Amino acid sequence: MNRQNHNTKFLVILLLFILILSSAACIFQSRTQPTVTPTISNPTNTIQPSETATIAPSKTATKLPTTTVLGDPSTSNRELNPSLPTRTLSPQNSTIPTMALPTPTSALSTSTLPPLNPNPPFLGIEIASKSDLEPVEESGVYWVRRNGIKWHEIESTEGRRDWRVLSDLETELQVINEQDQEVILVVRGTPEWAQKVPGYYCGPIKEDKLEAYGDFISELVTRYSRPTYNVKYWELGNEPDVDPALVIPDMVFGCWGDPDDDYFGGEYYAEMLKVVYPIIKEADPDAQVLIGGLLLDCDPNDPPEIQSGSGEYKDCDSSKFLEGILENDGGDYFDGVSYHAYDYYYQSMGHYGNINWNSSWSSTGPVLIAKGNFIREMLEEYGYTDKFLVNSEMGLICGTTGGEDYCKTEAFQKSKANYVPQAHAAAKAEGLLANIWYSMRGWRGSGLVRNNGNFLPAYEASQFAVEQFEDVDFVSEVSDYPGIKGYEFERGDGYFWVVWALDDERHSVTLPDPPSAVYDAVGNELEAEDTITITLEPLYIEWIP
Repeated sequence: MNRQNHNTKFLVILLLFILILSSAACIFQSRTQPTVTPTISNPTNTIQPSETATIAPSKTATKLPTTTVLGDPSTSNRELNPSLPTRTLSPQNSTIPTMALPTPTSALSTSTLPPLNPNPPFLGIEIASKSDLEPVEESGVYWVRRNGIKWHEIESTEGRRDWRVLSDLETELQVINEQDQEVILVVRGTPEWAQKVPGYYCGPIKEDKLEAYGDFISELVTRYSRPTYNVKYWELGNEPDVDPALVIPDMVFGCWGDPDDDYFGGEYYAEMLKVVYPIIKEADPDAQVLIGGLLLDCDPNDPPEIQSGSGEYKDCDSSKFLEGILENDGGDYFDGVSYHAYDYYYQSMGHYGNINWNSSWSSTGPVLIAKGNFIREMLEEYGYTDKFLVNSEMGLICGTTGGEDYCKTEAFQKSKANYVPQAHAAAKAEGLLANIWYSMRGWRGSGLVRNNGNFLPAYEASQFAVEQFEDVDFVSEVSDYPGIKGYEFERGDGYFWVVWALDDERHSVTLPDPPSAVYDAVGNELEAEDTITITLEPLYIEWIP
């Protein structure tokens, strides 16, 4: 009996010894196995603008016209709602595996992270796919906005995330990082199991699923805040201040709006911020959280008439969304406010405006000024003057589709090119962190490239604006000449003006000193004289010692 026990103990010890040897061999093999990090071989030399690209909305959304005429401000003053898609976007159209995959080694690298640029250039362009990467690099802009993270596609089943759906986006993010550009990454799309408003992927998240959203955000930021992606700017939603009733049920853009709420749903958006903001900061202390691209449909302090002379005014309650965030103590849970500011072409060269904000070419200039002032006043009222502002979608749009005859004219293309220095000069003067053109392919005629991929004058104007606005400081408005709008900027080698006329007249202006150089919007050098003629077409006037 004792011998049997002895034999049994011997066999047990022998088996344990074999198991220990096997485990040690596995550990040694795993530690000596080389880590394979995906690389991109000179990607910018292989990515060309698509020859089949169209200027139709790559945004996949078109503004819903409340009237059909937009070109003549006397016939309509109702801004188009930027929320209806040009095609149905449904998760059912995509095959989405639900198996969670291991996080790639490259996304969890412990390499030293680059510090945030304390004074970055402010010009940017939004892209829609990898075909935009080369032209956006050649443009020279610093900011690249990408509306590319869809929670409902990654986690269609609760708790099971498939990051493979982001494989193309990961390539884009790597290239953008290699090009030394800064990306603003938009996160949107509520899965069916988390929808507070059933059927609406663009809508709010159930209260009892906010923690699940936080878990998703934590993993998302952890993955993409590290090399080789280095994403630091996260925009939570896109135009959340839109009523779901105005969009189709499977709309994938923002629709957190609640018309039955005094602040149109902003207070509930603040509840989401309170959950995810600390989580984002824990995952990456350098991360910057933006309120998602507010539409700000119209000015609630000075609503426009529905029809000129009617005495009936547009309901602008949706623009109280930001106030709702602040009213519900959400001000401590975001770093910046993203908003959208489009102007509408009025079918005549240089004429544009946004009547919903009492803004026009002949008075205030680009609408980004009026909307930015509204946001700043609201932030100041609640004591949050330290927040930065990003105009994450801007541009000059035309008609209801961009396909109207007057949108195909040289006058519109020239107006769009002239709008570039006007809008960027105003944005710099207003102190925006970024001013981002929507987009490379555009919508309703706002694109920077033609259908065949050739660049439009507005692209050339963007390139020249990058050169002119590099390392500049805003000095003051140019206000000494009646009928002229302009801004003065200072840089290391001197100073320059961006000026244009507020009417259709030709203004002869005697300059304070002989200029060193004069350029038009696209960079053509003009004759530099003491007395210069200023028209609707903006000029860069330089003085370099």
